[in-house]
Amino acid sequence: GIEIVRAVVSTDSVRFINKLHDQYFIGALSDLRSRTNTEVSFEQLQALLLGRPLDFDPNAKYKSSVEGYRYVLTSKSKKKYLKVAEDKEAIIDTSQGYLPQLNERRLERLLERDEEKLIVRKYYISPESFLITEIEIVDLANEQFLEIRYSEHQEVEGILIPYKIECSAASGPNTISVVMELSKVKVDQPQSMPFRIPEKYERIF
Repeated sequence: GIEIVRAVVSTDSVRFINKLHDQYFIGALSDLRSRTNTEVSFEQLQALLLGRPLDFDPNAKYKSSVEGYRYVLTSKSKKKYLKVAEDKEAIIDTSQGYLPQLNERRLERLLERDEEKLIVRKYYISPESFLITEIEIVDLANEQFLEIRYSEHQEVEGILIPYKIECSAASGPNTISVVMELSKVKVDQPQSMPFRIPEKYERIF
């Protein structure tokens, strides 16, 4: 295959090359968060790539159910918010304006007390392997939506790793979809990755 993107992420820094558009970024992980207006940590990126329960709070209350052939854990929220969160078309197409379905005063009070009340998380779990096959996170207050699907798991050093990861995200009117198909995975081994940036490449952010 042809390499399009190369990235090295550590606990506090990010190095990124986009060979398709001749762009690069080198900086602190905190800089990337502030410039993209996203709260992403190293632990969250690691969970996303390994197919772990992203943004999961073991101390929170969840509702369990069955949808189709999978188990589902849903963060406990008001039924009205859950209904809005499940309307993906309204989330992605903000011209439909899903937030007005929430009483504006009620929304303001919730944001003042606890913005977490307006974040709905769903984890889909395979009944055979008990692996996570899909994650949905909807942030009603900030008009953001994230869907991640995992498949083609393979065992690496005793750990089942998803070799195919499909991500779809929306923030307001902006949407992006990414499909990652892994060819080789190494766990808990030091890696050496050359990172030379051609002079013609433009720094982003």
